[in-house]
Amino acid sequence: MSPSAAAESAVANPTGSAALAVVAGDTSTCADLDLDGCIDTGFDPTRDGPMFENTAVSGTLSAAELMALFGQESVCAAVSKNGCVLFPAAAQWARQVNEAMAGGRSEGISILAQRIFADEVSVEELDSQATTTAQLSMSHPVVTGAIETWWATQFLTPVRDAAAASRLYSPSSIVQELSAGLLAGSGYTLALTTAEGAHSVLPFAVHRRADSYAVSVYDSDYPGIAQELLVDPATEGWSYSPGPATPDSQVRSGGIGTIELTPMSVRALPASPPFDASMIALSAAARGNADNVTLLVTSPDASVRVGAALTVKGRTIDVSEIGARLPRGVVVRRILGSGLTGAGVSVTIDRDRVPSFAVAPVAYAPAGSQTVTTISIDAPSRPRITVRSPNTMTADALKGANLTRSRASTRDAFPLVGVDGGRTFARGPQVNIANGLNSVNLTL
Repeated sequence: MSPSAAAESAVANPTGSAALAVVAGDTSTCADLDLDGCIDTGFDPTRDGPMFENTAVSGTLSAAELMALFGQESVCAAVSKNGCVLFPAAAQWARQVNEAMAGGRSEGISILAQRIFADEVSVEELDSQATTTAQLSMSHPVVTGAIETWWATQFLTPVRDAAAASRLYSPSSIVQELSAGLLAGSGYTLALTTAEGAHSVLPFAVHRRADSYAVSVYDSDYPGIAQELLVDPATEGWSYSPGPATPDSQVRSGGIGTIELTPMSVRALPASPPFDASMIALSAAARGNADNVTLLVTSPDASVRVGAALTVKGRTIDVSEIGARLPRGVVVRRILGSGLTGAGVSVTIDRDRVPSFAVAPVAYAPAGSQTVTTISIDAPSRPRITVRSPNTMTADALKGANLTRSRASTRDAFPLVGVDGGRTFARGPQVNIANGLNSVNLTL
């Protein structure tokens, strides 16, 4: 029987002959439950999870982290005894990713904890004074750099693709896949999405609780405490109530399309960067269809959720809305932050299916309020274009909006980017164009 088939049989029949094996001896979850059907990797949040809480402040990604992510040749225009001089596109990408980290670092903390647990990196490499993951400190620059580096992997194409593929499966199917992977010794992150935002946790055990699956997770928002995600196979819904067990605990919930399972195996570094730092001739050929276009919407204000509006063929939709009917060729992923309130979104558009479009940042804030946002557009063989603005469209203005027509409006002040007939356009008070060694700032 294959690992996947064995896991499916076991979690479906916890007291039958195919009951799940206990992977790691006398571990807390399975040992305490005294169940025949239980998978437990042996991860202990009090020992194997960092004890510092998820921090929601801007990041500090620098040339060192970018070289770890993408390799020296992809990000350094020059290297001397003074270090790496970043290509302008790499510097602009790092600036925006650092801004996005204001929403929290759950993804990076979860990944680092799993890598240490899997012996892919030692605690001593991060801090020579520490002997367990729980002893690591966020104030240590090597620890901070590692967390921010791995947090940024959520923007890599293999990671985005794996996450998008998993969203097509039911929550119970994801539990089956997780169970098979844990049995085989694989590591994962789980991402949960609600209307408020998205959050990453580290799954380490699976068992049955009555008619539901219970997945034990490490949550960086609540260090040192094992949390539990419940999945009901009858309704294909999940529920999560993190933190200390109190009557007032907030329950988050969702269904198909709001839970992701991403394997550690897709995070191999160095990876191909999502930006093109090379010098690009602005010819008709360079302006033509160029594979996928990636847009990133972020804000330094962690108190406001931001997303994106998309106009295709005259139809405008809020792509950040759960259950939004996206055009074929459009894939959306929320940026993973803290407490399911991560701000920002990435949008990938297949130019073969969607040759023309317009995108604008959206702030879910009271009408008339101002929210600082950044929107960028990247594609192979295209300069990186970044638009920063203190004045963003609020969600109430979406009804009846047409971003393509708005492009020519002198009345609309919100930032806007898009592609029309093979040409990229941008509007906003601060526009940066990064092309090879050149970086041009335009104030419009």
